[in-house]
Amino acid sequence: MTTNEKVMKYLQKKYPLEKNTPDKPTKVIVLDGQLINHMTDDVKKYLENFKNLEELTLTLCNLNSLKNFPDLPKLSKIELSDNHIKGEDLSNLTKYKNLSELRIANNNIKNIDEIKCLESLSELTFIDLTDSPITNMENYREKLYEIFKKLKYLDGVDKEGKVYEEDDDDDEEEELDEDDNEFIDDGKGQGGENED
Repeated sequence: MTTNEKVMKYLQKKYPLEKNTPDKPTKVIVLDGQLINHMTDDVKKYLENFKNLEELTLTLCNLNSLKNFPDLPKLSKIELSDNHIKGEDLSNLTKYKNLSELRIANNNIKNIDEIKCLESLSELTFIDLTDSPITNMENYREKLYEIFKKLKYLDGVDKEGKVYEEDDDDDEEEELDEDDNEFIDDGKGQGGENED
């Protein structure tokens, strides 16, 4: 089974289209730990069925590209931490005009110019770049607050150093079932290569 087939099987089992109804639309999709590398056409098309999706999480997915990301007009939170994303790929996120929270910690974002392309996302209030090379730049925090006018929290703290507190509202977030482990690909034997 290819990586793409594994991801599709996981999506169809965990987020079946028949449960995404107008009266109870799916608002959160968590793909953490799935070996995705890049967004295939199959996965993109499947995700685009969830027009009311507000949160998409792809942590630890071995993701190395943001090209071909789905068109999801209501998306307000994207979690992409612990991947291999380069700064030049961030421009693929500019279509998410409602994006208020972007978590891209521990990726290969190196400088201010790379993230400046997101300046048009006027609703951004939370950005997490922890453990990315950009955080070692001089005056990094000041520059980010200057670019993103509505930014309240950078790397989990505000301008005054107050730590961001997560909402305890886990209604939308689903826990991994024990049988979900069969879908998590640890990449062994894959050599990190893309499979479609």
